[in-house]
Amino acid sequence: MQKSISLIGLIIAGLLVMACGDGAAVFPNNDGIPNNCEYTAGAHYQQNHFARFDNNNNRLLLVDWSNGETIFVLDTDIAAARTTVLEWSPNCQYLITHQDGTGIIYDVVNGRRLVAFAQMRGYHRSNPSAVFDQSNTYLTVEAGGTTYLHNLLTGETFPLAAEYFTLQYFDLARTQLVTISDSEAAIYDMNTGMKVASLGDLDLGGRPHMIFSPDNTTLAFTSDNRWTHIINRDTLARVDVSIGYYTFGRESTMALSPDNRWLAIGAERVNVWDLQNLQPINGERMPTTFNFPGPEGLISDIHFINGETLEAVTGQDTTYWNMTTGEQVNP
Repeated sequence: MQKSISLIGLIIAGLLVMACGDGAAVFPNNDGIPNNCEYTAGAHYQQNHFARFDNNNNRLLLVDWSNGETIFVLDTDIAAARTTVLEWSPNCQYLITHQDGTGIIYDVVNGRRLVAFAQMRGYHRSNPSAVFDQSNTYLTVEAGGTTYLHNLLTGETFPLAAEYFTLQYFDLARTQLVTISDSEAAIYDMNTGMKVASLGDLDLGGRPHMIFSPDNTTLAFTSDNRWTHIINRDTLARVDVSIGYYTFGRESTMALSPDNRWLAIGAERVNVWDLQNLQPINGERMPTTFNFPGPEGLISDIHFINGETLEAVTGQDTTYWNMTTGEQVNP
C-alpha cells in the first residue's frame, strides 16, 4: 500500500492512509464554498464551515458561510495574503495551512492551533506531504528534508527519518508505520517514533507497491523494476522473486492468499507463485500459473476469495479464475 474508506471517499481516504511524493498545493472545491472540508463522510463535516483569511487584521478564522459569523479565531498575526489551505483531515477536525513555507495544523472543533512545521514540502492531493492515518490520530509531515510523526491527541512529535517516504502505511493493529524511502524499507513504532525494524534496501525503483496478507503477518513489496519481496513480519525472514520475465511492466495489483502460500500479481494478465515450493535459484522461480491471460483489460484489483479462486476487477467487469489452472470459473 503510493502515499496509499462513497467511491470517491474510498479513493481519497486510501490516498491519505498510504501515500507519497512531491507537488504543489491543490484543494478541491466541489460545493462552491472555498476552503471548507469536502469530506462529507467525516464525523465533524460541516458544509458551511470554512477557513477565511482576514487580510485587514492578519487573522485566520473559521466562519459560517450561511451567516458570515465567526466561529473561531484560529490564529492571529499571520501573513494572511500568503496563507493557503493545504488539506483537511478525513474526519474534518484538523486543518492544515501553508504560511510562508511553514505548515500549521489547527483543530477546528476546539478552535486551537496545534503544531507548526518549518519548510514543509509542497503539497498535492495524490502525492501529499501531510498524511493522516485511518483514525485521524496520527499524522506524518515532510518538512525540511525530514519526515515527522505527530500524535494529534497527545501533541507529541517524533522525527523519523532524514528523508521523505515514497510509500507509507499506518498499521493500527500493531501500532506501526510501515515505510519505503529511497534508502530502505523500515517499520516505526507509532507510540515512540522508534525504528523497530529495517527491512533493508529493497531496490524497488519507481512506483513501489505494498500489500499485507489477510492475517497481517506477511508483507509483500513490488515495483516496476520487476522484483517482488515477501517478508514475514514476525521473523523478518525474506523471500525474493524476480518477476520480470513473466510480466509486462504494468503490475498494478497483487494479493496474498489467506494461508500466505500463494502470491498473485495482476496487470494485463495474472501470474501466481507458490511461495512454499519455490526453486532455490531466483531465475527459475516460475509462477505456478504461467502465461495466464486473465480478463481482457488492465486489472485494477485482484484478491483471493477462497483457497482456489481469484477475483479480478477491470474497468469493464469482475471475473473469477481458478488460480492453478487459469480457467475462468463462476463465483
